[in-house]
Amino acid sequence: MCSLDAFVDTPWREQAQWWGDARVQAWNVFHLNGDTQLFRRGIAQIAAQTLPNGLTYGHAPTMAHECILPDFTLIWLITLVPQPCLVRRRGGGWVVLTPRPAADRNTGGGND
Repeated sequence: MCSLDAFVDTPWREQAQWWGDARVQAWNVFHLNGDTQLFRRGIAQIAAQTLPNGLTYGHAPTMAHECILPDFTLIWLITLVPQPCLVRRRGGGWVVLTPRPAADRNTGGGND
């Protein structure tokens, strides 16, 4: 696991929060200590930087606007599906995962 103020890929290269990697690291942290803070922050950061069509960038926050990875968008959407083994916090509380406007743009939800 590697983190600073977000989950990052390495401490020496880009130090970027690639969502495909961050999701796996979040899983590890849940099993180590149940902490969801960086995971929730990452979900919000990805949601804040979606394209008008709903696709996400490969990492966030980013200024690399050419780095659009549709497969990481899918991984981000899968992350939003409530999974008790991923989102249950100590003390019985539940993490709110769904940044609805960003998810709806991606899936076409809310468009009648």
